[in-house]
Amino acid sequence: MYVLDILDKLYLTARVMATTKRKHIDLDEETIRILEHEAVDMGSNFKNYVENLLVMISRHSDYNSSLDPFGTPQKQIELLKKVVK
Repeated sequence: MYVLDILDKLYLTARVMATTKRKHIDLDEETIRILEHEAVDMGSNFKNYVENLLVMISRHSDYNSSLDPFGTPQKQIELLKKVVK
């Protein structure tokens, strides 16, 4: 059973790696400081917080026709806080 669990995890990792891209972005120190504090407040680390934030922004962009926009900006912020945790 243990071997099957490892194979499942390797398969999932390979699928995720095949669908993601790595990009380097430059942010000023003040932006990084603010995002680090927000990540801590949300109980997350900086990397996961920024990744989840960018995913949520892209999913609700006008350029993303696959999802319907939902709710007021306040509801979107509440949802974002739940997702980032």
